[in-house]
Amino acid sequence: MELRERVLNLLERNPVDRASFHEALWPETVERWKKEGRFKSPEQSPSDLLAMEIEGSWPFNCIANLDFEKTVIEDNAETCLARDGNGALLRTWKNKSGTPEHVDFLVKDRAGWETHIKPFLKPERRRINFAAYREAKKQAAEKNKFFVWQGVNVFEQMHPVCGHEYLLMGMALDPDWVREMAQTYSDRGLELAAYKK
Repeated sequence: MELRERVLNLLERNPVDRASFHEALWPETVERWKKEGRFKSPEQSPSDLLAMEIEGSWPFNCIANLDFEKTVIEDNAETCLARDGNGALLRTWKNKSGTPEHVDFLVKDRAGWETHIKPFLKPERRRINFAAYREAKKQAAEKNKFFVWQGVNVFEQMHPVCGHEYLLMGMALDPDWVREMAQTYSDRGLELAAYKK
């Protein structure tokens, strides 16, 4: 059974020879596999190596203030502490992958959201990487793989703005604010998906 056909059959609830899958691997894993000689050529991707049926593109930029220049607060050999366009102060590793350390957020409540984030969340062309989307779609077609849009749900867009702690406190103390954030990100995602300008 061909790769794309397997996914289509699954979606249509038709028989298949096995389940299909897609996975994003840590860069360190890919580098280790390259050193171990697992790839047949430099062009071979992890998706090709593992015979994944699904290729995707994550074309949307959900950072609130696209014009904000990352402000570095502290920089050393291992980490960088910087404030981003979401007003989040995050410490990231320089030489390895990992979840950033949440240090501080400008958004701690509804007032912070309405001041620092909501006014900037406009559906505009520069939020969409059309070139990367088209290239990924083209490559999927050339490999006869099923192509999907990829992205994150509203929770994964909200916690980079206010952190898990303030998000949970908001759920308890001001659930309408959290509901508004979720609706705003949901609406923006739909608007970007339908963007035609």
